[in-house]
Amino acid sequence: GVSHQRKEGSAMSGSDDEVLIVGETRAGGDPASGDDRAAKRPRNGADLEGAPSANKQPRSVPPSKTRPSIAEMKRALDAAGVTHSGMERGELEAEFERVQSSFSDPPLFRLLTTDPADLNPNTSGNAGCVSLRDIVSGPVRWCVVMNFMIDLPWLLSPDGCPELLRIPKVVWIGDERSSPTPRDPEFLRLKGARDWTVVNPPCPKFGTHHTKCFILVYDTGVRVCVHTANLIHGDIRKRTNAAWCQDFPNKSAADLGRKSEFERDLGRYLATLGWKDETCALPGTNGGARVVVGPSAMSRFDFSDAGAKLISSVPGRWVGSAMRDYGHASVRHALAGMTFPAEFKRAPVVCQFTSVGATT
Repeated sequence: GVSHQRKEGSAMSGSDDEVLIVGETRAGGDPASGDDRAAKRPRNGADLEGAPSANKQPRSVPPSKTRPSIAEMKRALDAAGVTHSGMERGELEAEFERVQSSFSDPPLFRLLTTDPADLNPNTSGNAGCVSLRDIVSGPVRWCVVMNFMIDLPWLLSPDGCPELLRIPKVVWIGDERSSPTPRDPEFLRLKGARDWTVVNPPCPKFGTHHTKCFILVYDTGVRVCVHTANLIHGDIRKRTNAAWCQDFPNKSAADLGRKSEFERDLGRYLATLGWKDETCALPGTNGGARVVVGPSAMSRFDFSDAGAKLISSVPGRWVGSAMRDYGHASVRHALAGMTFPAEFKRAPVVCQFTSVGATT
């Protein structure tokens, strides 16, 4: 889930600073309920009025093609709910560029697209929104798909995000009651000869792994995307959801030994999942070198310009300084370290989230 608080005058870097609550491995919750919350209702285009459109390519992750075909541009415009009938190539390219996603510059927090057929034709529709295919784009070397519910056959279909099938290495992390497991026959059928790994994080008796996140690794950097949607048709196509995404470059040689706050927070959370490093020989790796796929790989990337504060929720009992590492106590600690103008004294903290379970 995602929860954010605008801030002013903070020492946190980035051009669109927010407190971002992510990484819910939480106590409580029932996968059998389908995670079908009334708060996530079908929307119409009126919800998207005024949503900013993106017009820049990601800084650290180059697009896979510099000049898309007319068919590719039309598909992208269809997905964004943009009418293109009668457009010449130059007009198509201008409109295509307008709707393309950028995760290096604001806005880093956006709504996800929904089914264009459900949108009011008299509104801006999906303009300014991003799709799963926008997020999982470019020459991804390996990735992590983390979620509560994963409908794998739908996700890999043309209606979902078939780009995942082209990624050399995929790590699937999810609750074993509502996501793939290593021995699931359907998973094994779809996997075939692909290099896929499944991680089902340990949870207490009444716990669920509720995090919804993509980590996409490129030769030039990494994209981190925390979102609110289960990877099922109903959530992605029929309900309002949102995503926070940002691209980060590789560290320079001089910065390899340095860690930012975002890197420490991300590493601490990944360490709780039971996900272990593995060494893989990925196709196209320079010189045939093997690469590390796992939590320690995050040390390669420069997260110092992160436009958010990463906060995770992990079931357990915490004492001493560890109490500040997770959940609402971590939110309080983060806000206490920020500086706000006087008019915000005693102001409420406004949060957006997908569901509420028992506290950790």
